[in-house]
Amino acid sequence: MQNSENKQLVLEYLRCMEAGDVRAALSLARDDARFWMPGAGELSKEQLAGFFDQVGPLILNMKFTIHGMAEEGGRVAVEASGLAQLANGKQYANEYHFLFIIQVGQVAFMKEYADTAPAAVFFQE
Repeated sequence: MQNSENKQLVLEYLRCMEAGDVRAALSLARDDARFWMPGAGELSKEQLAGFFDQVGPLILNMKFTIHGMAEEGGRVAVEASGLAQLANGKQYANEYHFLFIIQVGQVAFMKEYADTAPAAVFFQE
């Protein structure tokens, strides 16, 4: 079964993030796009780029395993597991639920739900 254009856009966004190419991921988003993450809250496109400028060097590689996707209108929900190899030699694993709102072929809003306990340990080190 072929994915819709919206699902393909979301998968491309996640592939770019896996590759550590945040700028390529953000090129898929509107200039006025907003992004929400636990702890960080709502960020603009520029603020999200700045966040990953700081966090990116700590992550050697990231892999998402997609467990499911659902789409209704311009809303795409993704259930995924993530596993990252960190620069300090440790692994970071988490479970995610992403909600993407797509408008005219671009990400307009993304909300990331994740377990905050592994993230707290990651940011303490």
